[in-house]
Amino acid sequence: MNSEPEEVIARIDRALGRLESAITAARGSVAAKQAAEARYQALRERTQAALDSLEQVIASAGQPSAGGAR
Repeated sequence: MNSEPEEVIARIDRALGRLESAITAARGSVAAKQAAEARYQALRERTQAALDSLEQVIASAGQPSAGGAR
């Protein structure tokens, strides 16, 4: 390899730049996945709470009220 030292340094610098870009993109992707997972879990919890509430309403609708019907 008969490259000048400056040439070699420039090639290494470009390669490091590509690596840094790839690492930055990967970190962003991981952060986006974590945020999406957190949103999914929050939605799942809210959906389960709503379902539980609906089941309670349905169960109580089948029971006579305390005042009784005439």
